[in-house]
Amino acid sequence: MGRDLLTQLLFGTTLSIRIGFMAGIVAFTIAVLVALIGGYYGGTLDSVLNVVTEVFITIPSLAILILVAALVGRVDIPMMSLILAVFGWAWPCKVMRAQILSLKERGFIRLAKLSGYHGTEIVIREIMPNMLPFLGAYFAVVVSAAMIAEAGLELIGLGPQYTITLGIMLNWAMVHAAFTRGLTNWWIPPVFVLIWIFLSLFIISMGLDEVGNPRLKVKG
Repeated sequence: MGRDLLTQLLFGTTLSIRIGFMAGIVAFTIAVLVALIGGYYGGTLDSVLNVVTEVFITIPSLAILILVAALVGRVDIPMMSLILAVFGWAWPCKVMRAQILSLKERGFIRLAKLSGYHGTEIVIREIMPNMLPFLGAYFAVVVSAAMIAEAGLELIGLGPQYTITLGIMLNWAMVHAAFTRGLTNWWIPPVFVLIWIFLSLFIISMGLDEVGNPRLKVKG
């Protein structure tokens, strides 16, 4: 088609990572806020937030993403990131809530309450520092999930059509039958880059999880 594949690959990788991180940041922020509010304060609010989280976990997110992307029509990068974030926060939120429920029963939280700390101070000064490695590990997981969903939507033609991403490159390869015509240079590079990105994020997640979980540390 007279287009430089290396240039497409470089720009496509940049935009795919941008979409993944934008969606990951929004989804992760929602997950942290909901988990902290519900997990620490508990009560009726926690019950309501837990029900909402369960609903978002149980609904078929891929089908809803396809429907929303099809209804929106022309999807740009911010819109794609928002669509992915709306359906990407629930599962991390559930895991974070369980971690917060465990932390708030620890002795240092009771000591902080006896010292006169308010709820917000306890969350910021006691709970958040103990969750930072754990949060970092799950942020890498959220970004990976967002990039997988993004590539899947773009592969079937529901992503940004006027920009180049790794998913759009695979869509072009599929539309022009590159798989059956033996044009491996169309689809092997974006597939390799996607695998490399996912593997890198997985290794980062494992490393941060090891920092946050002493039981996973290798004894020297």
